Amino acid sequence: MPTTSAPSPRKATAAWCIVVLLIASCLRPALTTVGPVLHQIGDDTGLGAGGLGLIGALPLLAFAVLSPLVAMPAQRIGIERVVLIALIVLSLGILLRSTPGIFLLWLGTLLIGVGLAIGNVLVPVIVKRDFSRHVALMTGLYTAVLSVGAATASGLTAPLSHSLPGGWRTALALWAAVPIVAGIWWALLTRRARRQEYERSGSVLQAATGSLQVVPSPVEPSGSRQISLWRHPIAWQITLFMGLQSLLFYTTANWLPTIEATIGFSPAQSGFHLFLMQIVGILGNLSVSFFAGIRSSQSWLAMILAGFLVVAVAGGLIFPPAAPLWACFVGIGCGGSFALAMTMIGYRTNNYAQTMKLSGMAQCLGYLMAALGPLLAGGFANLAGGWSAVLFVLLALTLVHFVAGALAGRDRKIGVGS
Repeated sequence: MPTTSAPSPRKATAAWCIVVLLIASCLRPALTTVGPVLHQIGDDTGLGAGGLGLIGALPLLAFAVLSPLVAMPAQRIGIERVVLIALIVLSLGILLRSTPGIFLLWLGTLLIGVGLAIGNVLVPVIVKRDFSRHVALMTGLYTAVLSVGAATASGLTAPLSHSLPGGWRTALALWAAVPIVAGIWWALLTRRARRQEYERSGSVLQAATGSLQVVPSPVEPSGSRQISLWRHPIAWQITLFMGLQSLLFYTTANWLPTIEATIGFSPAQSGFHLFLMQIVGILGNLSVSFFAGIRSSQSWLAMILAGFLVVAVAGGLIFPPAAPLWACFVGIGCGGSFALAMTMIGYRTNNYAQTMKLSGMAQCLGYLMAALGPLLAGGFANLAGGWSAVLFVLLALTLVHFVAGALAGRDRKIGVGS
């Protein structure tokens, strides 16, 4: 086997920074555009509540299944090529989901999950590799872009579905333009780098058929490869911190209108509260950019952000009429916790190959929690005869989230003094 040397990180030019943020903007609209037109999809396709719920859960389940597998093709044919494939698959999935036919609806939804799973894992890796001196700043920026994309898409989709010919299908299909533009720009910027060691010189077909030699990632030392992340406390602390914020966010996003309806809020008011939650979440994202790097430990910031979630759920139990305020607190807490979890994935690892593995682990289990949270919350509410019991369970989970953040934020690295 030939000897290899670690590749140099790509120069972090303005164009490279912008295209990474543009890719980040693709990673939420395909999910958040469904909710505002879900009733129209049901009326058009005849799907019941269970089928409509699965449309939202299927991409998250794809995240859980595929996240730990992304490292294999990324190491074999290169991060840049795999990201480009993800953008193509995502664009195709969005278009197929909007094409008449129930089979294409499900196929498109599944492809969306595949494309998003790859992007979610690899964007933090690119940040670790190419912005190693500004991990917190860049992570805060790209998670803020995630929030802006999610909020913009959810806010515009319903009006577009009523004003455009084709209704909800056209409104959803329009969002394929973003990954298409990102994919073209990405392909142009990465074209000259495809002969670098981590990119492989062969074609995707050669790699798929096994005619390329498999070489372990040249930047991962042999001692690092012997460390099992699945047995390492730091990896589990970050995974739990990541997973619980995902569960809390998606459970709130799914059931907030239903919960608020029981206390007298209209669907329009609840929709605005969801929009507000996602917009205010940008403050949480940006807080990580400004504060995560000022100390070697991020435990203090993790506890503050988790504290917003504790107060939000407790406030929902004690004084439900202040729901808009609690929605803002959820936005800050979840938005900041997500950005901080992504930042800690970079801070707690020793090289970008290890970052890729931890990103896969954290997002695998995190999105499994995200998929199961709304389903279990709905079932438990039915059994308990109301939402108060669900809120008490969520309150307990916010406390676990608080502890996990305090532990994960400590100044330690996997396999180094821990």
